[in-house]
Amino acid sequence: MNRLLLRSFPSEDEPTRVEVFFQYVQYLDAPLAFETLDIEVVTEDAPEHTAIAEAMARYPECRLYRLTHGGSRPAYVVAAACLYGQDSSPAGSESMFPMMT
Repeated sequence: MNRLLLRSFPSEDEPTRVEVFFQYVQYLDAPLAFETLDIEVVTEDAPEHTAIAEAMARYPECRLYRLTHGGSRPAYVVAAACLYGQDSSPAGSESMFPMMT
């Protein structure tokens, strides 16, 4: 399975951790770090004649997710599902998603 786990760690300013889990990832164009993160499903707006369009055609069960992160351009993930959660576990704890442990 192609999986992607994005994880924030607790800090003084933000005492909870956030995890974002993408399942069955078929395309990824994203930076290695995010200062902020907003996720939007934009499947209907997939650009034509790109690697994104090719992934969407090969895997029609997937959705296109746009990740806006405060950077100069948005990031994109083509995946079947996106789940997220927030908890108070300390840094280094196992993921809240059982399939990642």
